[in-house]
Amino acid sequence: MFWKNTGLWVLLVIICATFKPAWALRCYNCTGFKSKFCGSNSNEHHVAQTNCEEGKEVASNIKPKFACMVLHETDTISGRSTVIRRCVMKHKMNDGCDYIINTSKLISRSIETNCSECGTDLCNSASPVYKPAVLILILIALNLTK
Repeated sequence: MFWKNTGLWVLLVIICATFKPAWALRCYNCTGFKSKFCGSNSNEHHVAQTNCEEGKEVASNIKPKFACMVLHETDTISGRSTVIRRCVMKHKMNDGCDYIINTSKLISRSIETNCSECGTDLCNSASPVYKPAVLILILIALNLTK
């Protein structure tokens, strides 16, 4: 009986692992000089989370795409650094990181800027999280207990 249903379980696992929910993208939202946890790998449960579409006013019939962003800026003269994690609205011409990096270069040559964007829930964390693996392990465990 186990081997007859294995194909069905494998198909179910593949569908669940690749399924993307239709609700709003969730991102960490913090600023390093305001929150001591913003740049930390081990304290993300203390960092605020936000839905990217909350509070965004856009013209009617326009549904913007969002991404999560993490920005690290360091003043090379003073050594002070800031970490910012937040939602950004995606643009067809360039991403928000390109704009931020280019603007930082215009404002000050002493600021070193590193920036990245991603498009999955809470992907702007300090450490990567792979949630579909947990789902796969649960389904395998359920199948083995029968």
